[in-house]
Amino acid sequence: MKKKILLLTILLLSVVCIPVKAEEKKTMINIDYPLVNEEKTNTLKIQGWYLTTESNTKLEIYVDETKIEGIERVERKGIFDIIKDYGDSSTNEKPGYYKEINIENYNYGNHTLKINVLDKDNQIIKTEERTFKRIAPKTLINIDYPKVNEEKENTLKIQ
Repeated sequence: MKKKILLLTILLLSVVCIPVKAEEKKTMINIDYPLVNEEKTNTLKIQGWYLTTESNTKLEIYVDETKIEGIERVERKGIFDIIKDYGDSSTNEKPGYYKEINIENYNYGNHTLKINVLDKDNQIIKTEERTFKRIAPKTLINIDYPKVNEEKENTLKIQ
């Protein structure tokens, strides 16, 4: 009887003390463009890739909390040869993403690009952020006439 209790105790302790490792769901996001703190005038190119071991994932992209629609999913040949342990073509059929957006209506200054990978239940499993800066287009102005300190009587020529 004592042997059975001892054996049961050892069995119970081994079950309690042996950690059970759940399958790790790895996800990696890479942003090719925009570059970190890149200065843009009117168009923002968003490009990169993500890999995951999770199936049925979705990609969401936001600029300053505004969701960007119509993200094009593209192939990235050779990515599975370079990056190991982050899924394969069965979980990442088209790991690349691409979109160009018009940012003419955005204020000048810093903005945030945020990329979320969502699981099949629409829960965020990975997020990556990048900042960029909208700047004014380069402008050159030249005044031919009137010349500096030029005096005129009745007519002013502006050119």
